[in-house]
Amino acid sequence: MKYRNTSNFLWSLLILVLSSSGFKSQDKFPDGTTIPKWFKENKPTDINKLGKKYILTENGVKNDSTVLQTKQIQAIIDLAAKNGGGVIIVPKGTFLMSSVFFKQGTHLHLENGAKLKGSDDINDFPVVTTRM
Repeated sequence: MKYRNTSNFLWSLLILVLSSSGFKSQDKFPDGTTIPKWFKENKPTDINKLGKKYILTENGVKNDSTVLQTKQIQAIIDLAAKNGGGVIIVPKGTFLMSSVFFKQGTHLHLENGAKLKGSDDINDFPVVTTRM
């Protein structure tokens, strides 16, 4: 009986050691690059420290889930980037869009009840060459 408990213990230990070696790989992205510490942080960001605020509805975007507003939203992102960065704020409501591209120094913040709705029409998404 003692042998059986020892055998079970050793098998359990072996399985634990073999499976724990997979946890170390969690410190790297699939391409092998190291995951930075900030990537794993889970704390609220103070948007007041991220620069000027660009509220969609104060910059020509309508709170309307039926009107495609990709160009207007991209224009606000571009304006923020041109002015040194800032926070694009999506207020409560639903905003229809396709693909937008954030630039260095620009951030996105969705207020409570805010939604960015992706278009159902594939033609609203132009084919572009990206690094992704």
